[in-house]
Amino acid sequence: VIENFVKPKLMGNRMQMHGMLIFFALLGGISCFGIKGLLYGPLVAAFFLTVVDLYERSYRERVLSR
Repeated sequence: VIENFVKPKLMGNRMQMHGMLIFFALLGGISCFGIKGLLYGPLVAAFFLTVVDLYERSYRERVLSR
């Protein structure tokens, strides 16, 4: 219940991760890191998505410049 009130106030429209991805990141984080995985799982997922997005932008610029 708290998440429904706190999350929109903290994140607003900045969060671009689907709720199901966060759920699986939490489960994977817990299975890999234990209780610390509650924090590490979503961080690793967000880092991965950021790296993929940066790579995609860089690759798109290289393809369009040819």
